[in-house]
Amino acid sequence: MSPSMGNGSQLSQQAANRNAILAHQQAVARQKFLQQQAQIQAQMQQQQQQQQF
Repeated sequence: MSPSMGNGSQLSQQAANRNAILAHQQAVARQKFLQQQAQIQAQMQQQQQQQQF
């Protein structure tokens, strides 16, 4: 491997790592968001049931 090629692959590796980290962060954020939405919906349903009584 020539030095320039090694450097290039290192840069692309860093970019791939960055993309993987971003994708992971987005997945975690989406999961948290969905959990919050589910909690809000459950709370709203409980409130509606209480209002009916």
